[in-house]
Amino acid sequence: MKNLRVGVVGVGHIGSNHARLYSEIRSAEFTAVYDVDPISNRTIAIKFGPTPAKSLDEFIGLVDAASVATPTNTHYEIARSLLARGKHVLVEKPTTPSTLPNWQTWPLATS
Repeated sequence: MKNLRVGVVGVGHIGSNHARLYSEIRSAEFTAVYDVDPISNRTIAIKFGPTPAKSLDEFIGLVDAASVATPTNTHYEIARSLLARGKHVLVEKPTTPSTLPNWQTWPLATS
């Protein structure tokens, strides 16, 4: 059985914990991180071994599933981009600043 390729978008305080945990899961292959801060991106990549993607689009091509641990106001657009490309997504809470975007992602998440 092929291991699931996982990654983290947003590697600040919470995202770095996701990165640490993914690096410890034997049944997953921790393949990528992406953060708008290139220093954080490189630091986490060096520490845990994934590829530091230079863009969200590059990141999406490297994973099967992703944690989104960015500021709340960015969750919807990032999750929508991942879901639109058929990726499994875990979004840190709160998923969005209001309930409307949450309902808009349901059709993508269930297709």
